[in-house]
Amino acid sequence: MKDDLQSLKAFGGPELRIVVKDLGMQLSWRLVYMIEYLGPLLIFPLLLLWPALCYGWTQPVLHSHTQL
Repeated sequence: MKDDLQSLKAFGGPELRIVVKDLGMQLSWRLVYMIEYLGPLLIFPLLLLWPALCYGWTQPVLHSHTQL
């Protein structure tokens, strides 16, 4: 660890300065989780229950007993 700091000091002169950039507002992990999992939970029933809206089918789709 000391060797790393000394080698960095050699490049920066007598002072070692660390610059940190402010990234602004960040999304919370809860919001990312909700966005990630809410999308498929809403889109899958839409595709299953109303395929005519998504695929443009005019004939009703008959589901087997396994799919119901």
